[in-house]
Amino acid sequence: MILSNGRPQVLAECPDKDGGPDPLFQDYLKGLYLLDPCWQSWLDTTDQQLEHRCPPANSKSAG
Repeated sequence: MILSNGRPQVLAECPDKDGGPDPLFQDYLKGLYLLDPCWQSWLDTTDQQLEHRCPPANSKSAG
């Protein structure tokens, strides 16, 4: 799985015992990932990087 803007992208998936899609993994992709602390941490880090690169328009630059 790759973390990206929007939602996780799946590179490979292991089948369930019966050979079909794993229901828990499918639930994760449908939105359960939003509760994942790793996802939240990634979003927080991405937001901080964006704020560092693109300061708000009303901020005053030194100089």
